[in-house]
Amino acid sequence: MSLKPHFGTHSADDLASMEPLTLLQIQVSRSNSLESRIEGLKKVTLVASVLSASGKDRVRKELMPWLKAEFLDRERPDHDEDEVLLCLASQLGSIGPYLGNGVDKEENLKDLLSLLEYLCGIEETVVRNEAVKSIQKIVEDHYVIGNVTDSSQLVEMCRRLASSDWFPSKVCASGVLPSVYLAMVVANEANSSQDFRVSTSNKLLKIRQHLYSLSVDENPLVRRSCAKHLADLVKSLCKENVHHEDVLPIYRGLIGDESDTVRLLAVTATPAMSTYLKTLNPTFYNIEVLTIVRSAVTDQSWRVRDAIGKCFGEIITALASRPQHISYLCTAYASLLTDGEAEVRASTVSCLGTVTSIACTANRSSYSPIASVLPKLGNDNIMEVRRNLAREIMNVAPDLNQDFVLNTYKTILEQLLTDEFPEVQLAVLTALPNLAPLLPNTPTLVSSLLAMTSASNWRVRHNCALMLSSLCEYLGERFYLEKLASSFYNFILDPVAEVRGAVVTASSNLAEVCGPEWCNEHVLPSLLRVYDDHGAECYLTRSTVLQCAAALIASHAETPDEQGLFEEVLTFLINGLSDNVANVRLIAARCLGNLILIQSGTFSYTRAIDALNTVVSEDQDEDCKYFCQRALDSIS
Repeated sequence: MSLKPHFGTHSADDLASMEPLTLLQIQVSRSNSLESRIEGLKKVTLVASVLSASGKDRVRKELMPWLKAEFLDRERPDHDEDEVLLCLASQLGSIGPYLGNGVDKEENLKDLLSLLEYLCGIEETVVRNEAVKSIQKIVEDHYVIGNVTDSSQLVEMCRRLASSDWFPSKVCASGVLPSVYLAMVVANEANSSQDFRVSTSNKLLKIRQHLYSLSVDENPLVRRSCAKHLADLVKSLCKENVHHEDVLPIYRGLIGDESDTVRLLAVTATPAMSTYLKTLNPTFYNIEVLTIVRSAVTDQSWRVRDAIGKCFGEIITALASRPQHISYLCTAYASLLTDGEAEVRASTVSCLGTVTSIACTANRSSYSPIASVLPKLGNDNIMEVRRNLAREIMNVAPDLNQDFVLNTYKTILEQLLTDEFPEVQLAVLTALPNLAPLLPNTPTLVSSLLAMTSASNWRVRHNCALMLSSLCEYLGERFYLEKLASSFYNFILDPVAEVRGAVVTASSNLAEVCGPEWCNEHVLPSLLRVYDDHGAECYLTRSTVLQCAAALIASHAETPDEQGLFEEVLTFLINGLSDNVANVRLIAARCLGNLILIQSGTFSYTRAIDALNTVVSEDQDEDCKYFCQRALDSIS
């Protein structure tokens, strides 16, 4: 432990001989320094581990009584600042493993939980939240995963918190109850004793009754906390796999609460509640969910509508097995897409891919209300809405029928691709290769792509460069020669390295699409002209051309009938080894090392070996020599 904090008159020798707990007590109890007390409390877990290693019950007999006496059993002075209590709350959740095992562990946890229960009553929110996290951790570690089965003290703690007159305790109860409920469900599954199961069922009933009382509490902060943790409770109910009629009143009350904050938090629990109802009461489930959707979509608070928009994809997924309700949900979804609040539209459109997939699978005609509002979204005055729309369309379109995509999305995509914001353009461009088969049917889209090859935004140019091979594949080699060749060579001269790197990738893809023979006739000669005409201006141009040439042959050199292109490229790379710029020679060496591995025994192969050996023995640049030697080593 650090000796820097204030330790009064104790000498260094005295401190070195003290027990860790004694040092902790001095640092926390006898210091008026806030920093010293916090630093001391941060070592509580460390002290617990040391005590546990030196004695079986020392944590229970020495550390816990001191913590209780220090923070629980007596009135604390004013210097118990919230920072100290926050640190204590965070440490208590990690002490459990050092309290021993066996039947005594349940009793050992009692003191720990009593300390955390005290912290749940602190007015400062961050302290309470940390105390709830620590209780949840203890419950999970020792009741859900561990072997502690007696949950009586947990139920009693929950009762005291939920029935307290002090609202902070009730707020914490809402966060603790779902964890305790899950722990008892797990214990009930593991124990086959009928008496145990009856007792546990009664305790579970009490937990649900506490939750109901919290959900109708007069304090909105308590109801808000209950709504916030409702999804966790429902997940525990799903694991229990028993339908409880007393759960729905909790949900209905929170969904219809007068506070919009409570309603929006309750709406976020709708997907979990949907799964619960769908499994245990399918008939009632449909009516309940549709009622909730109807009320949330038309809610006066935009925040509630925003919440239902965010989770609409999960809701319609849960209802996918009921095609008769898809049409209604699509109509409700379309109304959210045209909401007057931009935040609602942006959140709602983020679920468009999921909704589209399910609607088109169930009944394509049900998609009509959504399709009718999409053009308006494409003209939305908020950039985030248009960007999210572009992303969702590009994500879902490859999985849909091509005729449907052309009829529904063609005009919208052409519009989004010419958007004034690069973020919207890129949302289309990055996924456009997935829709490349549709390019012959979208001439306007192709024209926009050609215009964007000279865009000022380098990311747009980068994605246009990556599209070159797809355009050539689906629009033909003649289209490349007439429309794309000039753009291809302009990208080689681009000042941004990412764009030039995309041209290298495009060169490899072109060779795969058009074949080495075509590349040898149309691409390689043009590359050599660029090298001769512009290479003297910048060494980066020469480096890029060398990489493009190597990429043309990289995936085809194993085939004998492409020997002509291989010889041409290999000769070009060998000449690159004599460049006056070291970086260019380095690139040539690396490309040679990759290519000559593919073929051996040819005259060009022998010349490449000789050229690499010459560089190794004569070049003045150590990096060039290194990569040439590396190429030679890879060959051998």
